[in-house]
Amino acid sequence: MQSAESTNDTRLVVGRPIGNNFLVKFSHVDPATGRPVYLDLNGNETFDWSVDNRVSTGTILPDATGAISNTFRYGRFDLTMEWYFVIGGDIYDSSSKRQLGTFDSDGWNHRTDQFDRWRQPGDEAMYPVLTTTPDTYGSGTPWINTDLWLHDASYARLRTLSLGYDLPEAAISKLKMKSARIIVSANNILQLRNSRVLTLRLQEILKMLPTVI
Repeated sequence: MQSAESTNDTRLVVGRPIGNNFLVKFSHVDPATGRPVYLDLNGNETFDWSVDNRVSTGTILPDATGAISNTFRYGRFDLTMEWYFVIGGDIYDSSSKRQLGTFDSDGWNHRTDQFDRWRQPGDEAMYPVLTTTPDTYGSGTPWINTDLWLHDASYARLRTLSLGYDLPEAAISKLKMKSARIIVSANNILQLRNSRVLTLRLQEILKMLPTVI
């Protein structure tokens, strides 16, 4: 269990799944000022971000996972594909609160998503006005956890695709072989997802790759 002063984004809550997100609700960007608008515990709009307004929302656990595989044959050719899918669950893109938040000199690169930000009165934007101080966002810290950074984790990935060809017996009989196949295979060549961020599985794979110096 985390303290009330903590700004971390997950919490164990009685009656909720293990690993649910604990965040302040984000409402919208104010068209007049470009400031982010949050919701307090009573659902009222406020410009002030506070850990006291965090609520249980989302979950890191998917509703279902599975895989589908099939093989199609035509003559001596066969095509095999395997899809892996995840339905439900959420990904909290923790880095977004710095890459799309306050612009400062502490080493965080900003993403091109921030082009969809408030610039002048009347703008309806995804992200608030660009600023160098978290005070503009109603907070004393740049580590502003809200469900703006919470994304649907559902995705489908073409994990394996292989094309095979059975060589004719006449072609391999001189080699005293009964059968031979040629196979071309590729892995993880297509992924369909609603989220703007990488899936957790892909992040785990990247972390396991060796560092080249």
